[in-house]
Amino acid sequence: MKVLTRVYEVKQNIRPIKQKGIKIAFVPTMGALHQGHIELLKQARFYAHFVVLSIFVNPTQFGGNEDYDKYPRDLDNDILTIKKNNIPVDCVFAPSVQEMYPFLEIPQLTLPFLSQKLCGLSRPTHFDGVGLVVLKLLNIVQPDFLIMGQKDYQQTVIIQRLIDEFFIDTQLITIPTVRESDGLALSSRNIYLNAEERENALILYKTLNSIQKELKIGMNALQIQSLLKKYRETFAQNGFVKLDYLEILDAYNLVPIQEIQRGSKILIAIAAYIGKTRLIDNMVLEI
Repeated sequence: MKVLTRVYEVKQNIRPIKQKGIKIAFVPTMGALHQGHIELLKQARFYAHFVVLSIFVNPTQFGGNEDYDKYPRDLDNDILTIKKNNIPVDCVFAPSVQEMYPFLEIPQLTLPFLSQKLCGLSRPTHFDGVGLVVLKLLNIVQPDFLIMGQKDYQQTVIIQRLIDEFFIDTQLITIPTVRESDGLALSSRNIYLNAEERENALILYKTLNSIQKELKIGMNALQIQSLLKKYRETFAQNGFVKLDYLEILDAYNLVPIQEIQRGSKILIAIAAYIGKTRLIDNMVLEI
């Protein structure tokens, strides 16, 4: 496993791999690797013979009042995690901020139709930064497969649009959310939760499951909104969480559903603050 920090080094190592026709899978992360990342890397090896992992805490996806400075960074521990779990990673790309953003003026990239909803409502510049850095990384690595997790579902929809919009020859593979035994979605931010907050965080997954059981073919927009209102009020009765959003949307384009029909693909998405920690979760249903 090579650990590289410069763009030219990655390109030099990737070029002969592509010339040999060997498939490349790429997993972009911000480090603080956990079991969810490990599962993505295992799936990457399933799809390709050469696996690239990036570890980069991207400043352009953090707002001014967010936790960029506090976000966990420990490259040595991340490398140790890979080795301990015998994860077959061929190349780790861990660039500096200056390497990824070499010019004072940072280019702007936005998809307002997809980005200014759900997480984009409270983090209006977040997905602009995500899209920009992933586009840069795809140009550097030029993978055959991009492996991402379903927990960041809005992100996967936006990245798929960028792949289509810029005619990038990469296939996006979305892997189901990895969860703890009690259902909590794995996240690098879970380390911020104390014991009580960790228990309270289970309300996200429980809410998704409860809503799933009540969705039925034929439900119209008014009935869907009535269902959402009921569960939003349930959150309001729990003083230990602040609900950011709870929505039921078309999973393809993130627009409100007018009627649940057979063959519908539905996204139930939720975000809430547990203490000072913002957590997200979702469920994708094919009716």
